Amino acid sequence: MKRLALIFCLICLSACSKEVSSINGEITNIEKDTLEIICSNYVTREKNIKSNDDIGYSCKVKITDDTLIKSDNGEEITINDLQQNDVVSVFLKEQKKLTEDINSRILEAKEITLIENR
Repeated sequence: MKRLALIFCLICLSACSKEVSSINGEITNIEKDTLEIICSNYVTREKNIKSNDDIGYSCKVKITDDTLIKSDNGEEITINDLQQNDVVSVFLKEQKKLTEDINSRILEAKEITLIENR
């Protein structure tokens, strides 16, 4: 009985963690190996408030040699093909809980897909 209760508690806790394995957002800045992406809706979702929060949150997405970058039709592209204001989908190397803490919003990309080229 105790074992069953423990398993139930662990399942409930993991369901409440709201860790994300991917994010979608608009690119606000591009550097050599980093994209800055608007991720306010993920942070405010964690805070359980509406996304009309006046504070805008961004995530820094690190790009490594292993990161696959592709267009929405699956064609492989490079970071040079991405532009500010493009909308991308980022699959993370590992799940992460995004909060107001800036360190929680430093992510490493496994795969990036260009969704909308603006």
